[in-house]
Formats: sequence, C-alpha cells, structure tokens
Amino acid sequence: MATLAAISDNVRRRLGLGLGDHTVTLTYASIADQDTVTVHGIVLTCITGSAAVELAQFKKETDATATGDNLEDLIDAIFDSTTGVSASSSSGVVTITGARSVVTSNATGFAISTSTTQDEPPFTSDIDQWILNGQLWLADMLVDEALMAKGTGSTYTVTCATALEDDYVDIDGIRLTARDAATGTGVADWISTGTDTQDAAALVVAINTLFQTITGVSATSSSGVVTILGATTVTSSSATTLAVAATTASDDGLSKVFSLTGDGTSTEINLPTDYIRSFMVTAQIGSDSGLYRLMPITLDEMFEIRHGRHASWKVDATDKARKYYTFMDDQIYFSAAPVSGAAKVKVYGIKEPQTTKTTECDLPAHIEPLLEDYAVMKAYEQKQRFDMAQALMQTLGLTIKTINSRYSATAIVDNI
Repeated sequence: MATLAAISDNVRRRLGLGLGDHTVTLTYASIADQDTVTVHGIVLTCITGSAAVELAQFKKETDATATGDNLEDLIDAIFDSTTGVSASSSSGVVTITGARSVVTSNATGFAISTSTTQDEPPFTSDIDQWILNGQLWLADMLVDEALMAKGTGSTYTVTCATALEDDYVDIDGIRLTARDAATGTGVADWISTGTDTQDAAALVVAINTLFQTITGVSATSSSGVVTILGATTVTSSSATTLAVAATTASDDGLSKVFSLTGDGTSTEINLPTDYIRSFMVTAQIGSDSGLYRLMPITLDEMFEIRHGRHASWKVDATDKARKYYTFMDDQIYFSAAPVSGAAKVKVYGIKEPQTTKTTECDLPAHIEPLLEDYAVMKAYEQKQRFDMAQALMQTLGLTIKTINSRYSATAIVDNI
C-alpha cells in the first residue's frame, strides 16, 4: 500500500522525471567530518581534509558559502547533463534540480526542503490530477468484488536513545547495523556516534538508500524518532536504545457500509457525498423486526407500487414482507418509509476514493499499479506519444478484463 504522493513519485520515476527542486541550507558550525548528503541515491561525503571527486567527497571550507560551492561542484561533476540533475549555490544555500531524493546524515548542518514542481509538461499538478481521475476511472471500470479486497498497513517508529555500535534494526528481513565512525560502514550500516537526532537522520539515509521508491518503504526522522512507512515488519536488537512501536490501520479498499437515518415518514433519503454505487441495501421498514434485504427495482416500477397500480407488487409494511428501493437524484427511494432511528438503512457499496496526497491510497494494493499505468498513459497523451499511450491502454484494458473475470461474483461462485 502506498500514499498518493508515493504513487506520484513512481509515475515520475517511470517517466524519467525529477521531483523538482531541493534546497540544502548549510549551517557551518554544525557540519562535521564524514557528514553525508545523498543525492539521487549517490552518497556525497563532507570531509575536513583533501577531497577527491572520484570518491564523491567535498571539502568543508572556511564558511557555509565556500562549503556550499564545493557541494555544488561535486554534484555537477558527478551528474552530467544526461541525468537531468544539476545544482547551483548561493550564500550557503545549494539548490538541486531534477533529483528524485535528497537526504542527509546531519539534518542540522544540511537542512533540506523540497518543492515538487516541474517546469515543463507533464507538470506535477498534472500528474497529481491524473492520479485523482484515475482512481475514479478504475472504480468505474472494475467490478465491485475487485475493489473490496482488504489489507492492513502499519506505520512504525524507531526511537533512538544513545544507540550503541552493533545495535540493529530489521526492516522486512533486511538488517541495518549501527557502527562507530572509526569502524566504517557497509551498504546496510549507519553511523551512531552523534546525538539521537543525528543517529535517527543517519538511519533514515540508510533506509532510503536501501529501499528505493519502487519498494514503497520510506523513512523520515524528527528529534531522534524515525518514522517508517510501507514496511511489513520492523524489529530491533534493543527495546531501550532502538525502541520500535507500530500503529496498524485497516484498509477496506473502496468498500463501505453507508449507515443512514430514518425518520419514520420520509420515503426518500439523501445519499452520502462519498457514495458511488451499491450492491445491496437493507432497511427496517414498517413492522419489520430487523434490517432486511430490499429488492432493487426501476423508478417507474417504484411509482407504480406506491400508487397501488403494479400488477404483481404492492406496498406491504408487515414484518418480513417484500420491500423495494431504487435510486434517483442523489437519493434512495423506498416503497415505504424506514422506521425512525439511526442506522435503520444500510447501503453496502463502493465509496469515492480519498484525495489527500499524504494519505494511503484507498484502492487495494494489487490495483495501485494500474493507477500508475493510467497516469503514465495520460502523460504520453499529453506529450503526443499516442503510440505509447495506445499500447499502454491496451495492456491496461486486458489487465482490467482479467481482474474482472477473476473477481466477478459469477467467477467466485464457479470456483467454490
């Protein structure tokens, strides 16, 4: 499961786009030897001695301006024009354009801020809108059963409290081990000789370097606490120095039970604003002793029943008698009024997807790649690459057809 922002990032990655501008503001007094700034997955190391470009090193000079200039020079030396990554420096502030990610081991000495913009199509705002539109498009194209898949997702926190060498954090089976600066680091190691805030920042760098955007695992830190998204399991070697906590949220896909309130007299009730469609309605009407399933009918049949002119059906308020419903003008119409009280009507159906970028996508995890495909297809159309858009649309259509045939109610019954 991924946030809408992470899905946007994946779309930009597939299109070969950067995420816009990152600014790195240097605080000279807080910069230490062996601090790192990781750009686009490449670790750049600040040293107080002689720096070597071939070792991806830049020198801490006499002030923030000179040090920032050295960082700019190193970035431009490593990333040529074909990468789309470039840098500029002014008064101790380095602006990095075109990198998908910029992180640091020392958030105090190198404060990073991000602006996710594009200066040519497809713009970031276009991609974000395609993702919102794509959710609704998929909700319309897929059968209800495919949208009802459930899952769980967890947000983990790791609280650093004087982490020691050889302490470790395991994330989805991958071990990240704390090392003293003098020991050196391997691919899955991180330096733990700073403050708790610096230790947390170093752990974040290690996590984001190992787990690229496509994995869905990412980390941030604040005041010595690392927040990890997208991981299935996170454990540590010590509940004291690296305390792990998890918050689990349920993911119901796009399925929802809409509970409506009856007043005992109204035969029409407004539908919720996030309602898309239903597959079953239950209600307590007349003398019903509980909520019973209603029979769907057409609008003209509803008025024939209400006026007592239908050849076969009629209004019958007795317990467990057949009752009817239909939809019109954002309302649900009943053959007789539901009884007064909360949750006297329950509509089982599909809701509109949520639209907050930083929140988990409501689509089931196995559907999220189709959302990426939709946004990429729209980008191809915008760039007038209609051949590539058509090819992706055909693949997307076939995938949807396969999913619908697998999840449809008929297929489920056939497989029982």
